Amino acid sequence: MKKNRFKLISLKLICTVLLMISSDSIGSVNSFNYIQSNNTNVVIKSIKEHPRIIASKNDFNNLRRIINTDDHEKLWDKKLKVSADKILSDPTVKYELEDGTSLLPISRQVLERVYNLAIMYKLHGDSKYKDRLWKEIEAVSKFKDFNPKHFLDTAEMINALAIAYDWLYYDWSYKQKEIIRNMIIQKGLNPALKLYMSNSNDSWWKNSNANWNLVCNAGVGIAALAIAEEEPVICNAILEYVIKYIPNGIMGYAPDGAWNEGTDYWQYGTVYLSSLISSMKIALGIDFNLLSSPGLEKTGDFIIHASGQEKYSFGYGDSSGRKVLGPEMMWLGKVYNKPYYVWQRTIYADSNPTALDMLWYSSKIYSNTKKNELPLDNYFRRSEITTFRSSWDNATGIFAAIKGFNFENRNHTDLDSGDFVIQANGVQWAEELGADNYNLPGYFNMSKNNLNRWSYYRKRAEGQNTIVINPNKGADQNPNGITKVVSFKSMTDKAFSIINTTSAYNDAVKSLRGLMIFDNRTKVLLQDEIELKDFGDVWWFMHTSKNISIEDNGQTAVLNDGNKKLWIHIISPDKNLRFNEMDAKPLSSSPNPIGQNKNEGIRKLTIHVNHVKKLNIAIVFVPEDNNNIISNIPKFIPLSLWEKEN
Repeated sequence: MKKNRFKLISLKLICTVLLMISSDSIGSVNSFNYIQSNNTNVVIKSIKEHPRIIASKNDFNNLRRIINTDDHEKLWDKKLKVSADKILSDPTVKYELEDGTSLLPISRQVLERVYNLAIMYKLHGDSKYKDRLWKEIEAVSKFKDFNPKHFLDTAEMINALAIAYDWLYYDWSYKQKEIIRNMIIQKGLNPALKLYMSNSNDSWWKNSNANWNLVCNAGVGIAALAIAEEEPVICNAILEYVIKYIPNGIMGYAPDGAWNEGTDYWQYGTVYLSSLISSMKIALGIDFNLLSSPGLEKTGDFIIHASGQEKYSFGYGDSSGRKVLGPEMMWLGKVYNKPYYVWQRTIYADSNPTALDMLWYSSKIYSNTKKNELPLDNYFRRSEITTFRSSWDNATGIFAAIKGFNFENRNHTDLDSGDFVIQANGVQWAEELGADNYNLPGYFNMSKNNLNRWSYYRKRAEGQNTIVINPNKGADQNPNGITKVVSFKSMTDKAFSIINTTSAYNDAVKSLRGLMIFDNRTKVLLQDEIELKDFGDVWWFMHTSKNISIEDNGQTAVLNDGNKKLWIHIISPDKNLRFNEMDAKPLSSSPNPIGQNKNEGIRKLTIHVNHVKKLNIAIVFVPEDNNNIISNIPKFIPLSLWEKEN
């Protein structure tokens, strides 16, 4: 980190310059300067006029020129207009706390409406969009607060107001701008400043490496940039804290772009970070070296590789398992010149575009895409995740992924060392259950006392696709266990990784799990080698929403989804292993707190071995379509020989 220390601008010097700007200049072209102190020289640059949040005046002018000539922009403009027109007749938002604790759904609804209405007004000039947007802002102005106790709510709301303020700056009246500014300051920046200056539990996010850091710091930073000339003192105090603390959030991408909290939270934090840096570049002409942060340039690779076939991704932890290639991919592709990012996002933007897609899309970068420029397999050390696929072009091909654990902070994560997913023929066969209700007692409590996160089925190892050893009412994997990939190899026709999961199990002398895609990438092999300190019980689990039939005296299981099938066969030398089917619910020895998800529609394929000290479990997965004959089933090969055999 020392080599990558961010060069901080002296914001006190910025403040000095900004204080020279009179609030009487509202409505005129903004021309205030910032001063950069950089050891031996002082650089003065001019901040451009509004808009400067996310997009500049030139960006909007260019967009107006191409929406009738570029096929993608034309399509997105048409679809966003439909969304904006629908909002015209929708009622304005009301102050409602979800489950009595969170305003976040309302903040997000306001943000979506701001984006859709504001960009339609900017592009087409129809006052009905501006008028409807003002009705939304008026409704929000009557809120008693933006729920600063749960600061995500506040950060997202003032981010929305900042965009409305900045994009329509020259269209609002003096009084309208004053109302928006007062909301931003009184209900957003003042509470933020209080938290920045305190060490209370509510301010934990400011210096964390969780998604909250990126969202909250970016939200208040964008708000400060939007109203900086009118309120220089508080805005520069805010910006100083943002620049101080947001690098700690960005460290969550180091060293290779993976995100420990899961794919959904990667997208959530990254789109806010993208918005902040793009706004800094426009408003200040500098990014404070944030773009050179370790892992950030590679993070688009992570989310693409963690995305499977069709609509799915490797949804570990509290993530949903849906694909989350959002508009931040447009921005990452542009700033790091990675056309494949733009190409990947464009596919999904065509069906569900956002205002950010329209502003960040580059037809030039898109046209330079080489579809096969990424490897089929990848290993991400940050989260100890390996992903494999049969093809980038075949939506019905195989996608498989497996993970260990390599991070001290368990925020939004599960006891899931060795967890895997498998997709084939456009079907998610081995599935993630995702989050439970965040308001369950102790859901984010990871201490050993009373009800905690590890009491809930979906957060325990038994709720994952992994191994459980000697289950009891305590945590069924070691929450502090670091389980790393010890071997990874990618070849043309096959690839594999091996994870040492020993430290996840207190009763294990050795626990290794390997995953291989093989036979010209048409099949998957999952293999466990376990040695216990004493005789004990071992469970093998795989969750699925598909129909399960057990055949061949328990040696084979067939999953059915319509006319699509997945054939699963045990090839272990121990012929006593048998598949069974269970409900996706806690074992009799496990805690079963009231209120947790009942996992309806989910079944669990299991193998259970009693009183064992050494055990090898090898399972082959073969997608079967139209009753094709299953062939080329391998013989058992110890994990120690995988490198030599491959």
